[in-house]
Amino acid sequence: MKVKTYRNLNGIKRAAADFKGTERIHMGIRPYEMHAGNMLALVAYPMLLCQETAKRGITPQYEFIVSINDWEQAELGGHDIYTYHFDIWPVDSTIQFLIDDESGLPSAAHWGQVITERVATVSDRYPSVKVTPKFNSHLREQDAMKHVILQTIARRKELKQLLLDTTGIPTTGDDTHFANALCPKCNHANTNSEVDGENITVNCKKCGFRSTDSYENYWYWLSHKPLFAARWEIFGFDASLSGGDHFKEKDVESRKALYEFFFDKPCPNISMIFTPIMIGKDGNKMSKSRRNYFSADIESIIAQASKNPGDLIRLHYA
Repeated sequence: MKVKTYRNLNGIKRAAADFKGTERIHMGIRPYEMHAGNMLALVAYPMLLCQETAKRGITPQYEFIVSINDWEQAELGGHDIYTYHFDIWPVDSTIQFLIDDESGLPSAAHWGQVITERVATVSDRYPSVKVTPKFNSHLREQDAMKHVILQTIARRKELKQLLLDTTGIPTTGDDTHFANALCPKCNHANTNSEVDGENITVNCKKCGFRSTDSYENYWYWLSHKPLFAARWEIFGFDASLSGGDHFKEKDVESRKALYEFFFDKPCPNISMIFTPIMIGKDGNKMSKSRRNYFSADIESIIAQASKNPGDLIRLHYA
């Protein structure tokens, strides 16, 4: 097992020098809005990777697997989500059941199309590049996804301790859920979910509904930490491309540890690319969950990213 990391502008240049040009690269995004930070990670840095690869005389033939995370929360709650990253909960439902305010369409469908079209501008410029969107909700029947969800619910205390040990992030000491079955009556995600074999009992904190049913008859909220392990096992990608906040939160260490926690085998070789962190209006990391974001055109983002070797990027906004 070998994990190689590449950070920021110098990292993307090193990745282009090391890669064959045919790697399968995983990227993830929640399907509502696509702010400047998302554009940096999902469009600008793939463009830079292809550009640097082409400079070597190699035709970029990468496949970018875009995981559209409709099982994540639209809004994150917690005592202090900036400090206690693992003492969190979904405020309402998942994006799978969110309706977009402007279009009136399901957010996952509307923004999934927008995201796919914007990432596809990479393949417009480099025609041998492939962009493959994958909704998390479409992976429910995959054995690896089922295993990760059941284990995440059943072994949540072990999982939290593993994350605390690998990241050093502080905790309030609360009992944290990293996955829940959604309430089948109101789709609320902040439920009390308990596993018994392959059956799950759900007690809804919002409407009070209680049910016991098999795994296949529920929808789920799943935190992006264990979610990465499931996608890694399902897709078998060669590399990942993520925002710099994931590096700061020790995702290199926790991804490896979580994969081995769930699948009881060494994690595969992988290259992890991390972009700079895009700064929002309030001076903190740009984030949808924290409602701290703005949009920018891709050419402005690429221009800034291609000359910024540091850990942070700041853009002007309207």
